[in-house]
Amino acid sequence: MDTALQVAIAVGPVLGYIDQVRVMRASRSSNGFSMAVCGILLVSSILRIFFWLGQHFDNALLYQSILMILVQLFLLNLCIQYRTAESFPEPGLSSGAIPMMQRFWQWPSLYHYIHFLLGFTLVFTILHVLFSWSSFYVSLIGVLSLAIEATLPLPQIRKNHERGSTEGFSLAVMAAWALGDLFKCYYYVYTTAPLQFTICGFFQLSADAVLVVQWVRYRGKSASRFNLPI
Repeated sequence: MDTALQVAIAVGPVLGYIDQVRVMRASRSSNGFSMAVCGILLVSSILRIFFWLGQHFDNALLYQSILMILVQLFLLNLCIQYRTAESFPEPGLSSGAIPMMQRFWQWPSLYHYIHFLLGFTLVFTILHVLFSWSSFYVSLIGVLSLAIEATLPLPQIRKNHERGSTEGFSLAVMAAWALGDLFKCYYYVYTTAPLQFTICGFFQLSADAVLVVQWVRYRGKSASRFNLPI
């Protein structure tokens, strides 16, 4: 039972993205899927690996992070390949933190994303070498990783709201998020995982509920408003 549970927690979270790949390839567009999802999962997974190095918790969560990085890099490349002019913000449309984030994660090729991720990893490798002895630092990395991951549904919620549609967003991904987060909450409690995991798991579950409401509300509607890139 424990082995089956570990396999499920390591592999389960990535399965929904297979259908997102199918949706993108069928429509030849990535407009309905928020690229920020890839960014959140890549950054949080990298940080989780550093958290594991400092505080060895269940190996299944480490394997999940490694697998998630590989899957999200593939999905990110697909998003870049199929994005259209609608995926970019209109010049002068608005100002502030959100448009800045849009420009930050809207580079022209996968190379730029890889470059950023390598730099990000290098910085935290140096920090790990310097501060891994500190339990406070290790806990801080864990909190940061899980806090970032907990925001996963938020860019997609915003994108759905601004477009007035869930067109292009895979139902399988939404189901995988909801069921996966429900399962993760149970798993974290069952295995007495660090408290950070449990808190963030329940926050994500609440955000998943908002996505479900959006899916019901926007079901059958095509995007009629400007498509935000994230």
